[in-house]
Amino acid sequence: MGRLIFFAIIALLAYWILRRVAMSKKAPPEKHYTSVNDAADTVRCSVCGVYMPREEALMSKGAFYCESHRPDRHS
Repeated sequence: MGRLIFFAIIALLAYWILRRVAMSKKAPPEKHYTSVNDAADTVRCSVCGVYMPREEALMSKGAFYCESHRPDRHS
């Protein structure tokens, strides 16, 4: 009985070590970073200062505004 437990522990230990070695050889997961081009396509609201994509911004008289601070609402 003691031998059976001993070999079971050795087998589990070997499995655990082999699995750790196999996992360490895997390529690390790719991290998603905002590229420089993505960051350059953001603008800042002239009223509240929030940054948003250029496509979502409203431009009036050379300044950018978010949807909450539309120039036609505050005129």
